[in-house]
Amino acid sequence: MSGINLAHDTITRDDIENLSQWLLTNPRLTKGELTVEFENNWSAWQRCNRSLFVNSGSSANLIMAAALKYSGQLRNNRVIAPTVAWGTTIAPFLHLDFDVELCDCENKTFGMDIDHLKELIASHKPAVLIVVHVLGCPNQMAEIVQLCEDNDIILLEDCCEAHGARYNGVKVGNFGEMSSFSFYYGHHMSTIEGGMVSFRSERFYELGAMLRSHGWIRDLTQARQEELVKQHNFSSFESLYFFLVPGFNVRSTDLNAFIGIEQLKTLDEKITRRHEIWNLYSRELRGCVRVQNPTNSIVSPLAFGFISESRNNIVDALEKNNIECRPLICGGIHRHPFWQKECELPNADYLHDNGIYVPVHDKLSNADVLKVCNVIKSQL
Repeated sequence: MSGINLAHDTITRDDIENLSQWLLTNPRLTKGELTVEFENNWSAWQRCNRSLFVNSGSSANLIMAAALKYSGQLRNNRVIAPTVAWGTTIAPFLHLDFDVELCDCENKTFGMDIDHLKELIASHKPAVLIVVHVLGCPNQMAEIVQLCEDNDIILLEDCCEAHGARYNGVKVGNFGEMSSFSFYYGHHMSTIEGGMVSFRSERFYELGAMLRSHGWIRDLTQARQEELVKQHNFSSFESLYFFLVPGFNVRSTDLNAFIGIEQLKTLDEKITRRHEIWNLYSRELRGCVRVQNPTNSIVSPLAFGFISESRNNIVDALEKNNIECRPLICGGIHRHPFWQKECELPNADYLHDNGIYVPVHDKLSNADVLKVCNVIKSQL
């Protein structure tokens, strides 16, 4: 009996054949011109200033956190992050010795609870706020952006599950100073492994480019390299290995970029289908279970998430019908062993205990979606 899988590989046979033909030309495989082309194409699609291709969405978050740390622009090291997030949304800030406080979720988007966020801002006066657009559903960005502007907070966006989602007509990832995206298997598009950081300002882009590749200046413009070499009194020969910041090596390759360039051509089509599926789930399940219900938004779902106290029965029934499902992201970060602070986050606790998500991808038929809905409703 065939099942309904949670994800579907977006890399097609045509993609593999095109890649094979390209490989036979014996091209450069490490980071090179195709990586730059992919970054430029992504920036045009995302409508952002600059972008950097990295080896994962997790590394994209790492670059954002490190760029902040070494920017000299932070008035303190305090960060507010959502508890409904992925582990590596939070982990880079912990690795880099930021003081992180978790914000509870709210019922409409499963994103940040605005009332709790206001309390945290008043009590902790953070320099940084990172949001996660949970399963491709935009947060209440008008309120969040205003809070950041009023309180001199740098805003970051984790859009790893939200390619092409829109709030008030603007793509998520364009509200913050930096934003992260993931191209892992089963996401809206794939480069096998990979991620992107998008930037508003040239200052953070330069830091990101250096941090991505060892901390060296080689990925900056020639004029900027010459300026820095002169400023630090390096010879032209010494400048071949010139490390300005304590960097990493989280580059991807031209091989992955080749795939990304092709994937980007069909991304809008895939997003449209994902949104249609999300709408069908919503119509069938709203009123039966607690679903995301955003305003002024177009959802671009990674999966369809919902909350029900019948979760255990629903999971059993889905598994018996060969339908894959998962906890809603990973519930609340505050419930995982690596998080050491005591937190009172009642909404996130409820989501952690009762949240689930089911398949969304462009290969699902409407009949597949209705089957999933009927199995869910049979347990309510």
